[in-house]
Amino acid sequence: AATSILYWYYGFFAVIAGALLLLFRGRELRTWALWRQLLPFAAAYLLLIAPILGVFALHWDDIPGTGEASVFPHPETIGDSCWPWSSTGFFAPDTVPFMVHGGRHAGRALPISTAILGFVGLYRRRDRLGLSLGAVALLFMLLMAGPLFPHGPYEWIYGISGPLRRFWWPYRHVVVLNLVWITLAARALLAAYRGQVEAARVSAAEALERAGGRGSTGATMIAVSALGLLE
Repeated sequence: AATSILYWYYGFFAVIAGALLLLFRGRELRTWALWRQLLPFAAAYLLLIAPILGVFALHWDDIPGTGEASVFPHPETIGDSCWPWSSTGFFAPDTVPFMVHGGRHAGRALPISTAILGFVGLYRRRDRLGLSLGAVALLFMLLMAGPLFPHGPYEWIYGISGPLRRFWWPYRHVVVLNLVWITLAARALLAAYRGQVEAARVSAAEALERAGGRGSTGATMIAVSALGLLE
């Protein structure tokens, strides 16, 4: 909500990402437990931003550039559109994904380790959350491309109304793309850590069994339980 007050398009980004994440909750959407948490949050969000949003709506015609919203996509959007790996076109890579050398789109840069781990997270943890995060990353990559992807999500979503058509900076979707990619990278690290803990637990149990035979079952269980606390 605070981000929306400072720059309301970022709040709109959050609504898009949140809606897609919710769609992947499947049957949980039919349960009251989910909505019991979501509805108070949504009410508090609207309560905080309503005064600012009201002023914005009432004085829409006074905002510079709103008279040009009839031209869509606006020419300004071309220079502010890019892919995570290119500022020109899908098949014209500047370098590897998320790596840049400065310039207008430098904000899309991520450490190469984070970029790689994001792909690992997508591959290693293909659960519902992983798939939903992957879908959000894909959508915001396409939104970030703007008119570079003709008749794509940017034109579908932002062509709905005048205030949305006034958004001339598709590149700013990189804020959500990078956050999602960092989350995927963190999930990859967590999966690797849990794998190491499980391997250490199994090795310890096998070693104790070999050392003490059947009489060491109690000691084995204690050792395995202690390793489980590492998680």
